[in-house]
Amino acid sequence: MDSKTPAHYGRLVDETLTVPLCVTWMVNMPATEALAAVGGREESWGGRTCKETVQAANDALPMHPGVALAGALGEWTVLVEPNGFRPA
Repeated sequence: MDSKTPAHYGRLVDETLTVPLCVTWMVNMPATEALAAVGGREESWGGRTCKETVQAANDALPMHPGVALAGALGEWTVLVEPNGFRPA
């Protein structure tokens, strides 16, 4: 293991993975299709960081519980839903 790996994952846990997340990995589905499949509204799509997405998810509750972040990661599309399991 590279000596930088533990520090990298430590920062992820300390800075990014601070809230419950639902993470879905898909193949053969672009990010826009993944967002649409989970009920995303096209007019609300835009660039956000993970931290901004978490804030948007919290701001949207309980009216719109389905805030998500999606993007390509190699051949995969990754969909991240902060508190994605929480009912409206």
